[in-house]
Amino acid sequence: MLRKREKTLPSVNKGPGVISNFVCGRLEYRHVLCFIIYFTVISVLELMAYSGNSDVATWIASRIWLVGGVICIVILLVLFGNAVKTDFLQMKLISLIAITGIIIYLIWICTSVSAADVSPDATQQAAAGLNSFFTKNFNYTGKAFLGYPNRQYLLIALPALFFGRSIATLHIGFALPFIIGILTMYSGLRGWLDKKGINGSYAVIAVYAIFAFRFVTEYYINFEQAILPISLTMILIGLFLRLLCRPDAAGVFCIAWIGGLCSNCYTPALATLGLLLLLMGLFSVTLILAPRRLPFLLENRKQTTYILIMAIVNILIFYMATLLGVRADRVTRLREGIHYSSVIYKSILNFLTDKNAIFMGFMGLLVIVYLVAALSLRLKVYDLLISLWVLGVFVATNLLEGYTTYAEAAVMQRALVVIPVLIAGMFLAFCDFVKKHNLQMKNDILSVILFVLILIGRHNFAQTNQSFLYYNYIQPMKYMLEDLENTTDQLGLSHTDTFNYVIYTDNICFTNSADYFKFLYPKAIVYNAEKGAFPEGVDLSLPTVIYGDYNFTGMTPSGEIRMISYDNKRYEEQGYWYEESISK
Repeated sequence: MLRKREKTLPSVNKGPGVISNFVCGRLEYRHVLCFIIYFTVISVLELMAYSGNSDVATWIASRIWLVGGVICIVILLVLFGNAVKTDFLQMKLISLIAITGIIIYLIWICTSVSAADVSPDATQQAAAGLNSFFTKNFNYTGKAFLGYPNRQYLLIALPALFFGRSIATLHIGFALPFIIGILTMYSGLRGWLDKKGINGSYAVIAVYAIFAFRFVTEYYINFEQAILPISLTMILIGLFLRLLCRPDAAGVFCIAWIGGLCSNCYTPALATLGLLLLLMGLFSVTLILAPRRLPFLLENRKQTTYILIMAIVNILIFYMATLLGVRADRVTRLREGIHYSSVIYKSILNFLTDKNAIFMGFMGLLVIVYLVAALSLRLKVYDLLISLWVLGVFVATNLLEGYTTYAEAAVMQRALVVIPVLIAGMFLAFCDFVKKHNLQMKNDILSVILFVLILIGRHNFAQTNQSFLYYNYIQPMKYMLEDLENTTDQLGLSHTDTFNYVIYTDNICFTNSADYFKFLYPKAIVYNAEKGAFPEGVDLSLPTVIYGDYNFTGMTPSGEIRMISYDNKRYEEQGYWYEESISK
C-alpha cells in the first residue's frame, strides 16, 4: 500500500517575501545556480589560502568565512526563536520553562567563578584568537595552541573582541557555541516531532539528558577547546534533522559552514565530520533511488540532491585544504607499542563500564540496550550506522596518538562527540516506539522525567574533575584572578594596561601566571618571587600588584597586605590569598 503523500510545507512569505521565500522556501534550480557559484568561490579561495601563494585570496576567504559565521549564528538563533514561538502559541509551558531554565543556568555558570574553572589552556587559546583579529589575514590558515587550527579560536574570542578581556568573556566565548548547540538541537528535534505528529515538548528530554553524562558537565565547566567538537555536533544534529524534514537554502548553508569548521576545530570534530558526510551521502542517494524510504516525502528531490552533493564536495575540499597546510594534530598516527586487538576490545569495554572514569554513568544501561538493539538490526539503518560509528570513536580515542599521551581518563574526553549522537539516536527510537503504539505522555510524567534529569545534571555539575585532574590542583588560582580583576579596577587599570605582577608561591601549579595573562593581562610584567625574595629589577614607578599563597609580610618594599579568603564548596576547600598593591 502506498504511503499517503505528506503535505508540503508552504514557503515562508511573511516579512520581506522575496528574500524570505528564497532563504526558507523549497529548493529550486535558482538555488542550484547560487550554490554552484558560492561553493565554487569559497572552495577555490580556501585552496588558494592554504597553498600560501596569495595573500589576497587569504584576506578575501577569511572575511567571507567570518561573515558566513555571523549569518549562520543569526539563522540558528532564528530557528530556535521559531521553536520557542511555536511552544508559546501551543502553550507548551513545560518545554518553555525547561529550555529557558537551562539557558539561564548555563549562562550563570559563565559568570560565576565559584561554579566554573579558569583554564590556563583556555586563556592561551582565546589569546591566540583575539590577537589574530589584529593581523592582516586573521591567521586564517595558521596554527595556534599546541599546533591546533587557529580558526576555531577566532570564534571563541568574539565576546572579548566586542566587550573586552575578562574571565566572563573568556567563559562566554567557549559557552556560546555549546549553548547554540543546545538550542539548535532542541529546535531540530522539536521540528521533527511536530512533523511526526508527536508532542514537541518531548524534545526537552533529549536536551536535559545531555547533562546526565558527567563528562559533558565537567568539560563545560572547564571552558576550553574540548567542548567545541560536541557543540558543533549538537548544531549539526539539529540542522540535519531539519534537513530531513524541510531542505532549504538556510539549512544547507549552515550545514556547509559548520561542516567546514569541523576541519579547523579540535581533532574529535573530524569524527563528527565523517558521520555528517556519511549521512548526507546516504540521504542524497536515497532521495534519488528510494525517496519513499525517507521519513518524509519531499518535493524537488533532484534540485535538493544536486545541492547536497555540492555541499558534500565543499566540506571535503575544506578538509583537504587543511592537509595542504600540514595538520599538526597527528590525526593519522597510531600509538606505538600497543596490541591493537587488545586496545579495540578494552576501549569499548572501558567506555561502557566506566572503568577509568564515569563516562556513561546513569545512562549506561540505556546506552547498552540501544547499542545491542541497533547492532542486532532491531532498529533502523541509521541506528546501526550510529552504533558502529560510536564504537569506532571509542576505539579511535585510544588507538590514535593525538598531540601527546595522557592518562586514560583524560583521553576519554575525545569521545565527547558521541554523547549527543547517542542521545539523538535513542530519543528518535523512543519517539518511533511512541508513534507506532499511539502512546501519549502526560505532562506530569514529562515533569517527573525532567525533574530526575535535573537532579542528575545538578549532581554532575557539583562533582570535581575526574578526567583532566590538573584542574583539581589549580582551583585557588581562579579566586586570585577574580580578586585581581577587582584590584586592577580599583587601581584604574584596564586589562590592556602595563603593570607589574608579582606572585609569592612554592606551589609549581601557581607559577604559570603568564599563561593566564596572555589573554587577561597581555601587557602585565610577570615576576615569580623565589625563596621569599622580592624580584630584582621591578620598576616600582609602574603600578605593582603582589599576590601570595602565604603571608609575605616584610618581603616587599612597602604597602599594606590584605588577606583574601575563599570557600570552594565544590571541592570542600577553604583557603587564603594575600595581596598588596603599590601605586605611585
